[in-house]
Amino acid sequence: MTGGRLPHLQATMACINSLNRFTANRALRSYQLSLSASGSFSCVSPASGKVVQPCAHYLMPGAGVHYLFGGTAPFVLTAGSLQDGYPLLSIATADGQYRIGKRQPADLTQQARRLLHDPRCIPVDPSRRPQLHIGDANFAHCIWNEYPALLALLDHAPDVECHLSHDPLGVLRTTCATRNIAIIGLTNRAAARGWSVAPVVMPGSILCGSTALATVHRMLTLPAQAPPEDSPRIWLTIRDSGRTLENQDAFLCAVIRAFYTRDRNTTFVLDGFSRPMDLAGVPYDALRPKFSARIAQADAIAARIMSRLPMANITNVTGSPLRTALAEVSRCAFYVSHAGTMQHKPAWFYPIPGIIHGNRTSLSPAALRWAAQMVEGSIAPAGITPDIVQDTEVRGLPVHNDRNKDYVVTDVPRATAEVLAHFDATRAVGPSPMTAAAQNLRLQPLT
Repeated sequence: MTGGRLPHLQATMACINSLNRFTANRALRSYQLSLSASGSFSCVSPASGKVVQPCAHYLMPGAGVHYLFGGTAPFVLTAGSLQDGYPLLSIATADGQYRIGKRQPADLTQQARRLLHDPRCIPVDPSRRPQLHIGDANFAHCIWNEYPALLALLDHAPDVECHLSHDPLGVLRTTCATRNIAIIGLTNRAAARGWSVAPVVMPGSILCGSTALATVHRMLTLPAQAPPEDSPRIWLTIRDSGRTLENQDAFLCAVIRAFYTRDRNTTFVLDGFSRPMDLAGVPYDALRPKFSARIAQADAIAARIMSRLPMANITNVTGSPLRTALAEVSRCAFYVSHAGTMQHKPAWFYPIPGIIHGNRTSLSPAALRWAAQMVEGSIAPAGITPDIVQDTEVRGLPVHNDRNKDYVVTDVPRATAEVLAHFDATRAVGPSPMTAAAQNLRLQPLT
């Protein structure tokens, strides 16, 4: 890697590692701060060893940014991967492509080498006001990968423009407005793709720290977590398709019956899908029919469960705005959830204990620990024993891998008993053995 025409590649790699360092609490990488504050950043050329700055910026909205460095031996640094906080993840040169990050999205890497000699290239003007491109449609990515970085950035580089697409929690727009940051609404992200005269940056984070989380609560005017009650409120998720439990109705009915048998005053809250706070916006035009279908399908599941258990006090909050659903979470003492985003709604906004069910990959100790790694103060969930889970196949999701498989709980009575046992342990002093095992595991994000 260091020979031939790139004798300084090792120095370039070391420089990029420095540029990728976070400047705040696992938020806002060094190159992102430099771009936002000054319109540019510097890197060592792998060919000459000189310190150079990008001459052009190519934006791929929602995916990443390519930074072109000119001269006789041009190279492209590519920033991408939302879930990793948009690190600089690869170098493209005429000789080849060199990977830095653990993820290397194909659409980004293929584009990078084509840009080395693009005749349509437009030089960037570092004196122009930098543009922040932000706004994923998933609330979990907003709180985990975007909002903490935005807060850190605005503390140090307030003279920027925020080019905003989706804002599912409503906090991105509110925060920019309260700080007098110019907001440019992106009604069509694809139209923004291409060379940019103004500097462009996608700020990223891999942790929502306690300060950022408190700010989210304040912006949403969320209530404080309710104190424990004698008769609990239990949060139960329902999912219509994709990484879901095929015998979901039987499992949830068994869980509700078991809790009801113990305490008839227990309240059960069913949640399938929450409406983003900005759902009326144009960026959701393509997603709105899909969201409506998800809500209708989840409502049908909830209706079946409620009709089979008319004696139980069951509330269905499916289809509520996110803020309404989160306010309801604040009153709950425990959750029983699918793995993934469904779990993040109760567990990332409030330190609520719970247990998840999922395919066998989702129930590994590392996966359980990962679920609490993204938000400071979150409690790692327990998981039902993988031995009573049988994976089936991927349905309703575009990526076919073990993590996306649907599944069946093969022993519903045993799974129900495990739910009750973990609930009892969380009401006692100290974590249950399942939670303790997950929390003692070394932090290792899933790949």
